[in-house]
Amino acid sequence: QLAMNDYNQAISIAPNAWEFYEDRGALWLALAKHERALQDFDQVILLKPDYAIAHVNRGIAYRKLNRPNEALTALTKAISIDSTQKSAYEHRAFIYEDRSDWRAMFDDAVKLIEVAPYYRMGYEFRGHAYLEVGQHQAAVADFTKAISIDPTAIYGYRMRGRAYYFLNQFDNAMADFEAALRIDATDSSTISYINDLKRRRR
Repeated sequence: QLAMNDYNQAISIAPNAWEFYEDRGALWLALAKHERALQDFDQVILLKPDYAIAHVNRGIAYRKLNRPNEALTALTKAISIDSTQKSAYEHRAFIYEDRSDWRAMFDDAVKLIEVAPYYRMGYEFRGHAYLEVGQHQAAVADFTKAISIDPTAIYGYRMRGRAYYFLNQFDNAMADFEAALRIDATDSSTISYINDLKRRRR
């Protein structure tokens, strides 16, 4: 609340200083006040139209508000200004994932890997795309890379387990599902996959 008061006061003193709107918008975003965040990012763009990060943040706010078309427009604008914006590719890939648009998700995953090769999300998105189109060995390779970058993230184990399942490598699949449950013993997707695997092995 103190930080918010400081930003409000700063904006009242310098209403054309885009940096204060950017910082306040980021705070609203962190507080899950997405409509208010969007208003601030709109103001940043009004004052500084070619500031790519504001377009990224606007896209994130739209996505959180379940307005994917507007989110895609904002994120694509950010990329047109600065093609190295990691978060733009990431959040656009999330939208394509929600839409089961595996080709578009794959393309953004490739770009994300290019701009951030040591960030696990690019490999997870690409691995998921490979999994959905039946390229299971390629999926295993990408999820293995994601796990090597961040071995504490459950998604890589869960999804690599699925890839092993489709490759009929059931021992490897079970090992990955068990690793996922060591991270989160309540993960319903992993529990469902384990039950499915146990039925398959009977």
